[in-house]
Amino acid sequence: NEGGWEHGVMTASPLLQRKDLALKFGFASGEGLRLAEGMPLLQLKDVAYAYPGTGGLALVDVELSVSAGCRIAIQGRNAAGKSTLVKLMTGELEPTSGEVWRHHNLKVSVVSQHDADVLARLPASPLAYMQGCLPGSKEQDLRRQLGAFGVVGDMVHQALHTLSGGQRVRVVFAKVCMEKPHLLVLDEPTNHLDIYSIDALADSLKEFEGGVILVTHNRSLLQEVAKELFVVHSRTRRLALVSRALPDGPPLEIPSVQDMSPHPSSGLSEAENDGLPLLL
Repeated sequence: NEGGWEHGVMTASPLLQRKDLALKFGFASGEGLRLAEGMPLLQLKDVAYAYPGTGGLALVDVELSVSAGCRIAIQGRNAAGKSTLVKLMTGELEPTSGEVWRHHNLKVSVVSQHDADVLARLPASPLAYMQGCLPGSKEQDLRRQLGAFGVVGDMVHQALHTLSGGQRVRVVFAKVCMEKPHLLVLDEPTNHLDIYSIDALADSLKEFEGGVILVTHNRSLLQEVAKELFVVHSRTRRLALVSRALPDGPPLEIPSVQDMSPHPSSGLSEAENDGLPLLL
């Protein structure tokens, strides 16, 4: 029922309509890195960062160890430094002080909240974009992958800027699902996704054999996927652990905004906990 007159009665259209099948994500992980027991994929040690010319620190005293099978969620207020932290982890930014260590063979794939806008500025089609990102891949395989994400027919040759934001995000996920990373870094990945696709994303992230870093305000995705919850504090510019799930235990407990306080192992006092997240 799409709404309208039915048997002489005006009916309302449903609030949620599923016109297309939900996306089917399938994140293939990279080859094993042969890590020694307890060895991380990536580690931030006493990291601080200041944007050039600003005179102030965007992040300070950041300590974070990222393991091969981690499921880490990062929260914080807008402009608290979450995206800066992501860029430090991926190597897009270098720390002002401290050290970011990465396994020499580590492969990281990133989905950014700004990807749809970035692709809109590229003079390329979805197929050409995929060919540039995945050299050596067969055109038939790339077309099949784009088709699995709803980019079909003549759409593969359209200029990226003519596609909708949601369609451009589908192109990004199509690419990432073929990259075979050891670590997935997802910065607000639910932008442009419907609730069915968000559920499918959660299922795929749980099945992914590599590590996951998740920056999101989406409560359902966070609770489905995350095993550790960190908050970037807007005043102190520090990163603090606030919740951790037990191995093989119940899902991660997400404290309410009122109850959000640093985990005892974080080393921060409750007075420093002013970077409360807004969970949806």
